[in-house]
Amino acid sequence: MTANSKGAAIEKQAQEILEKWGYRVQRASRKMTCIGPGRYISQDNDFWNCVDLLAIKSDSPVRMVQTTDPTSVSHHRQKFISIPFPFAHCWVEIWAWHAGKRSKGDAGKYLLAQVFSVTRLQPDGSWLFCGYVLADGRTAKDLEQYEERCREGKAE
Repeated sequence: MTANSKGAAIEKQAQEILEKWGYRVQRASRKMTCIGPGRYISQDNDFWNCVDLLAIKSDSPVRMVQTTDPTSVSHHRQKFISIPFPFAHCWVEIWAWHAGKRSKGDAGKYLLAQVFSVTRLQPDGSWLFCGYVLADGRTAKDLEQYEERCREGKAE
């Protein structure tokens, strides 16, 4: 699996979760760029060069989501610095994909499932850890119950 196809699969997973939660989601599309006669490459075309998904739902702030793997979170955080987001009307989030069993998660917990760890940009420029979202859309409380079942050998 190439880096581009891995990234697209992670974006699609996040999109499906947001749609399950009742959001309408728009994904940033890739664009083809000519690099010479008959030679084209596919390039990212993120919203504002930092957002993969825009999600809207009535009576909720707009969610602006950047999906990534855990090793690239700090790189993506730097991209958000110069953008004047209207924090009263939107949530700016990074969803980091943790695939499979890992020794420890962001909060020192063991991760036994495929999850997104979600952090949200605050108006003061700091990042708030919001919790985990399982691949099927369940949230942190569900994850804790799932981890307990895994430890007991009763996981799905």
